[in-house]
This record gives sequence, C-alpha cells and structure tokens, in this order.
Amino acid sequence: MLVGGTQLSRGFTVEGLTTSYFRRKAGQADTLMQAGRWFGFRPGYQDLVRLYIRRDSKVDLYEAFEALLMDEEAFRAELDKYAGFDEFGMPVLEPRQIPPLVSQHLPWLKPTARNKMWNAVIANKAPTDIQDLYGLPERGSIENRTNFDEVVVPLLAHASTEIMLPYELDGRSGFRQRARVGVIGAADFNQLFEQLSWHPDYESNIRAFRGFIQKATDDKKITDWAVVWTWPNSGGRTFAIPELGGDISIVKRKRRAGRSDFVGSDRKHRAAVRPIALGELVAPLGESETRGVVLVSVAPDREPDDLAKPVDRSELVGLISIAVPAKAVSRSDLIQWTVINSAKPDDVVADQDM
Repeated sequence: MLVGGTQLSRGFTVEGLTTSYFRRKAGQADTLMQAGRWFGFRPGYQDLVRLYIRRDSKVDLYEAFEALLMDEEAFRAELDKYAGFDEFGMPVLEPRQIPPLVSQHLPWLKPTARNKMWNAVIANKAPTDIQDLYGLPERGSIENRTNFDEVVVPLLAHASTEIMLPYELDGRSGFRQRARVGVIGAADFNQLFEQLSWHPDYESNIRAFRGFIQKATDDKKITDWAVVWTWPNSGGRTFAIPELGGDISIVKRKRRAGRSDFVGSDRKHRAAVRPIALGELVAPLGESETRGVVLVSVAPDREPDDLAKPVDRSELVGLISIAVPAKAVSRSDLIQWTVINSAKPDDVVADQDM
C-alpha cells in the first residue's frame, strides 16, 4: 500500500497496481492526466483493477477524466485533418501552431497552467465535411430569442420548396429524407450569420469559421448557400410560425450535460446534404462547385422537453450546421494563423500580461 500526494501523483511507476483511491483535484488537464495511475495495460490481472474516485457537489473527478478523454480524441481528430503537406509541398501545420487545436470540454479544467497562453491564434479555419455550430447562448436568454426571430426565421424563409432528398448510408442506397430547400446568396447569408450570438466559450470557434467563410466569399469560392430544412418523413411535432406560412416542424434535441452545445445533428440528414457540398447534381437545386450547405432544424431549448407540454415561441432555437463547397478548400487554405505577439512570431507561448 502506498499513500502520498504530489510525489506519488506523477513521475512514479507502481508495478502491479490494482486498487486506487483518488481524491486530488487539479486545475490543469496535463497535471490531472499524469495522476491517472490506473490507466494502462494490465496483462493477466485486468479483472482485479478497482478505482474509487471522488464524486461530490464540489468536484466530479470521474467527469474530469472523461473530459480528458474527449479532449484527447478531439485533438487527435484535429491533427488528422491537418496532417501531411499542401499542394505546394509545405506542411499544413507547423509544430508551434498545434497548441491552439487542443480542446477543452470541461470549463474548469484548463489544458495547462493559466499564466501562459499560446502565441499562435487561429485566424480562420475551414469547416471540414459538415460542421455542427451548436454552441448557443444560455437557455432562456434574450440572445436566443433574437437569433431565432432575426436570423433563423429569415434564413428558413428561403427554404420554400419541399422535396425528398435521396441519400446513401453505410453503403446502402435508396433512402430518402423529407426537406424544404432553397438558395440564399453568399453576401446575404454572411450578413445573417454575422448577426448570430453564441455562447462565450464558443466565440473563438465561430470567429475562425467566420473568417474562412468571408475570405472564401471574397475569393468567389463560395457564391451561394443551399438552405436545407429537414422535416420528419411522417408525423412529428409542429409549431405555428406565421412568417413561415403556418405550422413548422420542431424536433427534440438536448443540450449536452455540463456543456453549452447540443447533441449533434442526425447522420441521416448529413448524408442527405453532403452531395450538395460536393458539387453533385441535386434536383431542384442543380449543381454548383461554389455552393455551400446550411442544414437547419428547430428545437425547443428546455429541460425536460415534455412532449405533452405546449411549446412557447420563446423556447425555440435554430440548430445550424454548415458545409462549405468541397472545391473551396485547398490543403493550403484549411487553416490560417496569426500571433498574439507579432514581435516574436516564432515563440510558442506569450505571457498573458504582456
């Protein structure tokens, strides 16, 4: 049996460890990760491993280690996107530009010490495939109401043609998804998109996406957007929105526990709209290599979302996912950077109090 604190928590190997009792909180993810002595391969005795961990009203270490796993998986996925070289033979990422790609899924668990911040900052970042932009303001906020009335409703007004979108899933074809579709010009979409409010924790992500979309519009790589508003193929809840011609479809969608965003979009819907972003022929929209996709659904933002309880308009939010035209994203334009300290552009970190 070993009992200890800092010295035992990191830089120390315990052979044959089976049972751990762990209560130490750390404010940085890198420190907490090193304390996870129970991780690793236990050949021949994995059935004997036991973990007793702190879970109370002040801190939930189980949730913290779960967030660490999500941070690492998201980071690996980001690295996969930008691995290799661009069309000019240059690396898409340099080592000093990697740190800002590190995710933070738990607000209180910072990736590393707070007295330093990364010098590299993402200036714009291309959405790869279909990107859910679900980091909305707090539930019940006036910002959500404004988003819905002044952005989501005008956006959905462009989707006036009802169709059944064909799609393939898991190698099988013949599926169809009900939707209303239409087209909005790139400048008009950017104007609406600029008005949207987001959760403070999500602002840096949106700033990077907005930067890419504006540049791609200026370069004529995006000329318009297909607005795709998915509906259930049959049945489903409805709510009357006079500006959109009457009853509209509303879906059940929850915020992720302990986070600001919502559960992700339906993969059937993503499969149905992906051909548009690939520039393929999709009736009645036609085909275009400079057309992006805006995938929209409407959901009540309430907990619990009791299906028997009437929905109030003030509870409705628009959940938006976007896909830029595939041809608009060259390897060299996937991600672009600036720095906090322009006098030292090659430094990895910059002091926060500079």
